[in-house]
This record gives sequence, C-alpha cells and structure tokens, in this order.
Amino acid sequence: MIGIYGRQSVDKKDSISVETQIEKCQNLIDNTPHKIYIDKGFSGKNTDRPKFQELMNDIKNGVISKVIVYKIDRISRAIVDFGKIMEMFTEYKVDFVSGSESFDTSTPIGKAMLYIIMIFAQLERETIQMRIKDNYYARGANAFGLSGVTPYGYNKIPIIHMGKKTHTFEPDFNIANIIEKVYDMYANDDDATLYNISTNLTEDETISRNFTHTFIARLLKNPFYVKADSDIYNYLLAKGVTLNNEVDDYLGEKGLYLYGDRKGVTKCHFSDEALALCHATVALHDGIVDSATWLKCQRKLAEKTKVKNSGKVSNSDIKRTWLVGIMKCKYCGKSICARSGKNRENVYISCRGRIEHICYERTTPYKIENIEKWVEKDLLAFLKERANIKAKPENKGNTKINSLKIEITKIDEQIANLVTAIADGNSVSIQYINEQIVKLDADKKRKFLEISEVEAKHSKNSLDDIDICEILEHWSEFDAEDKQRIAKAAIEIIIISNEGVDITFY
Repeated sequence: MIGIYGRQSVDKKDSISVETQIEKCQNLIDNTPHKIYIDKGFSGKNTDRPKFQELMNDIKNGVISKVIVYKIDRISRAIVDFGKIMEMFTEYKVDFVSGSESFDTSTPIGKAMLYIIMIFAQLERETIQMRIKDNYYARGANAFGLSGVTPYGYNKIPIIHMGKKTHTFEPDFNIANIIEKVYDMYANDDDATLYNISTNLTEDETISRNFTHTFIARLLKNPFYVKADSDIYNYLLAKGVTLNNEVDDYLGEKGLYLYGDRKGVTKCHFSDEALALCHATVALHDGIVDSATWLKCQRKLAEKTKVKNSGKVSNSDIKRTWLVGIMKCKYCGKSICARSGKNRENVYISCRGRIEHICYERTTPYKIENIEKWVEKDLLAFLKERANIKAKPENKGNTKINSLKIEITKIDEQIANLVTAIADGNSVSIQYINEQIVKLDADKKRKFLEISEVEAKHSKNSLDDIDICEILEHWSEFDAEDKQRIAKAAIEIIIISNEGVDITFY
C-alpha cells in the first residue's frame, strides 16, 4: 500500500494547505490503494509528530511499501533526520517520492539523489560529533568541570572559572580520612589486599558505604585523588598520557582530571592501554593522597596481575613464603607464588604466566623450601659482608637515579640536535629525523618511569634502618613476616629459570 503524508505547521496565505498537498499526491497514483497521514500544526524540525510516527510503525509492520509527499521538507526540515528516515526506508525496501521535486527513489536518478542526501546527512552528524568532542577536550584542558558522577569523598560546588559558570569539587573531610586510610593500608601493609581492605571497611559500623574490592581498585588507581607533583608528571608521561600542563604546574597540591575516549578499550579504564588514550589536566580541586603513597599503590597493583577466570587458583592452594613479592619468572616476567602439589604435602613454585596458561618455558620443578634455603644462604652471606663494611655504603638508588638523569640529559641534547637538523633537511631526511626523535622521546619516557620506580623502592626498602648484627644473631628466631621485611630491604629481585636461582641485591 502507498502512504501519502502531509504536514503544515501554521496556516499562511502564501503556503500550500495540507489538503492541497494530499490532493496533488493523489493525482500521482490515480486510484491505487493508499493511506493518508496528516500532521497539522507540527514543525518539521524534528520527527516527534503523531501521524508521522504512525507512518513509521506501518512501514515497520509491512503495511506501506511506498511513501509520497508534496515536497521533501514536508517530511523533515533537518538533514540529519531526513538521512535517518531514508536509511529506514532503504532497510524496509520502501520507495520515496516527492511530487513537486521529481524525487523518486525507485528510479536511478532518484537513487543517486538519495545517496547524495545521505552523504550530507552523514557529514552533518560527524560535524556535530566533532564539535561536541572538541568542546569536551577543550573544557578538560582548561580544567572546567566535566560530566559524570561526583567522585567519592568530594562534594560538587559551583564556581566561576575563566569568566564562565562551571563546577569543581571540595573534599568531604570525614570521608577523606577513609580514603587516606585505604591508600595507607594498601601502600604500606605488605599483607593488605583489595579483599581484606574491603572486608575491614564493610565491617566498620561507622562507615555507611558498602566497599567492594572493585570499587577500592578503581579508587586506588584514580589520579583524581593524588596531590600531583613532578613524580606524577613523569609517571603519566611514561605511560603515554597526553599532559595538558607543563611540569611547573605540578606543585603537589591539586588533583587531576583524567579523561579521553576509551570506548574501544576492553580492559580497566586505568590500564596502560587506556592511559595511553587519555588526557590529564591539573584540576582546581585539592588532592587527598601524597604522590609517594599513590605511586606505591600503582606499583603494587601492577604486580598483582589479574588471573583469568580460566586460570583461577584456590586460596587454599597458595602458600605463604617470605620471598613473596620479589620472585619473578625469567621467561614471562610475572611474579612467582608457592602452590601446594597434588598431595598437598609438597609446596612448589608457580609463576602467574603458568596460571594464566601463557608460560610453559620453565620445566624444572622447584620446591619452595629449597629456594628459601638457597636464598637464605646467599642473603646471610650478603648481610655479613655488609656488617664488615665500616663506612656507610654508597646509596645505589641515588647512583642509579643520577645515571638515568644523565642519560635523559644526553637524550635531550640528541633531540635538540635533530630538531636543528630539520631546518637543513629535505623531505626524505626530515622523515627519518622525525622517526628518530619519536624513538628518543619514547626512551626518555621509559627512563623517567624507571626513576620513579627506583625512588619508590629505595624509599621503602633500606638496610640502613636495620641492625644487621641482630639479624645475623637471631635469624632462625624470626617469623616469615620479619624475614620478608629483611629480604625486601636487601634483595631487589630473584629471577628463577631452568638453570636455577639468580639473586640481585641492592
């Protein structure tokens, strides 16, 4: 059946009446069966019209196979809406005819016209999307409040910023204390996990919110809470985040806005993959957590590699060892834990790569008790050597940091020389120069991240605060927790391979 549609917003002397529209459309089809749809007193700026919606429903139900209007603007004055209507007509194989404009999609010329209209409709949609996106990024870059849920621990307050109305956030100091507690527990308690922190907070009757481990993970990863300083700047720079502020703006007081298009990212919004798509701006609100604590949490979270559902391990199978947190697999680089054997009497090591079914290169089985004996022997020998050194040993952390900073300075000099060379280059050489600059910049970011990691390790692990003589005398009396503290202060990493155990001391 044919559908004839007429629309008239208001009666005017110089406008064609809706009755005349219908009559002219009927003249095109003679006595062919048809149904008339009339919207009188409705604008064509949108499709929210009762009879038009009835027409659309009849098309979806297969009642109408052809639509006739007096002019195209009777069906819509908005090109975006018209494009969507034509897409629907195409989907349901409905022909469209405009009587006064010789527009008929059943003819080759009509189809060509339809394609042109569709192109312009798509262009209009993309232009609107681009304007919205540009405005979103511009607001973020200038620290204007962005849409979304108010972050936990803050209250939204209206302000005038750069002469415009917007909003910022101020800490709710009662809740801020809880946030500080969460960060402090996770950063400074080696036994703290997302689950036991969640349990502790949920059981606290003075706290009304129900904390899940997922919520705590997002809370710990969110740079909104950090007092952003130069260390945070370097960390985000190394992660590939686009930074809207110079390092001079990172004064260790304000939090950060982190935003960007992460719809294509299937992992957590704070994963490395997601961060590389993000922009960061020093915001107007005060941060709650100091940068050192925030960075400790990021490193600890990074070490706790998420195990896929197909490789879940029962907690009863994972055994406690004082070497936890410093053992790594040579082949996949992931952390190593101790697991019970089939008879639950012998305890062997297993890397996270094996648990996730991605690492099978280590074929030599090791009992955790044997590894502990080997490490204990070398650790005590190392401590004896340190005890015999009268002068305070050189801080290897500072030496490493200084070395990295020297390398960064050299990279800056190389980049400056290459930038200068661009002025004298041709199109081919400039291309190679640009590629080299990109490589050098990536190397520089990696070294900044390495500096942050070295600083965090040496702020936490130091033998200078430990009585080595007491350790040597009472080693056998220490429990696993004390041994773990000593091991982490002395050992940088333990690499385990088929060839054995390789220990690197600080």
